[in-house]
Amino acid sequence: MISPPRTRRQRGIAIVLAVILLLASATAWLTCDGSAPSPNHTVRDPHLARLGVLAYVPAGPPRALVVFFGNDIGFWRPHRALAADLAGDGYAVAGVDVRALFASLPARGSERDSACARAIADLVARSRRELSLGDVPVVIGGHSLGAELALWGGAHAALPHLAGILALAPGSRSHLQISASDLLQREPRGPESFALADVMRALSSRGVAVAIVRGEHDRLGAADSALLASGGAHARRFGIALAGHSLRRLTLARPVVEEALGWLLAGGTADAGSGERRLSAP
Repeated sequence: MISPPRTRRQRGIAIVLAVILLLASATAWLTCDGSAPSPNHTVRDPHLARLGVLAYVPAGPPRALVVFFGNDIGFWRPHRALAADLAGDGYAVAGVDVRALFASLPARGSERDSACARAIADLVARSRRELSLGDVPVVIGGHSLGAELALWGGAHAALPHLAGILALAPGSRSHLQISASDLLQREPRGPESFALADVMRALSSRGVAVAIVRGEHDRLGAADSALLASGGAHARRFGIALAGHSLRRLTLARPVVEEALGWLLAGGTADAGSGERRLSAP
């Protein structure tokens, strides 16, 4: 017997909800993994603490402040491992859970956009004060949705001493929220989504350097040609052999990330190296 249309719709909705619930359960398991390195600085700023910012500081004077946005499941184990590694290499790192940041913004429209730009600028300034960093260079970065937020923030937020953007595995489109499309690993197409090629053009016009770090088996890797073309001389790709989109073993990509950060701090132009660099994680 053929089910009535309403019943089929209900079943379809139930299937989607079940998939989202399964993904949420996997998220909880991943983010609660006790093997994640612990931050070595206790955040005192109450606003940063409410946002769940985690801070990792080097033993000596920092080379730069890296404000790193996690992906749609949070600032989780691989991000924390990378932050700890970078702190060991002389970087101060503030790790940000984008879920808390997005939840603090107005619901929709231009108010949300302007509030997000202010929130990013405030977060960077507070992180600088929290870690007593003075006027050291700042790099804003992230992974997946977090990388897309970092790109958008570099184009829209007022960020003094910005050395550039570290974008790990960005897509071609994004939005300032977490939706079912993110959990289902699909690029957003809604009215509030935007093309990252447009964001790259805005960054290029501001002279902001962008280092795209990409696993060679990333399903979103096709986005890079348009992103690099739009970024011009200020954009460069750093490839990671044998890696996919999740970069689950992100600490193994440390040499590639270090190379990208070094390029940004050196000025992030074509004079600092070629338009693409492939490295193999050890």
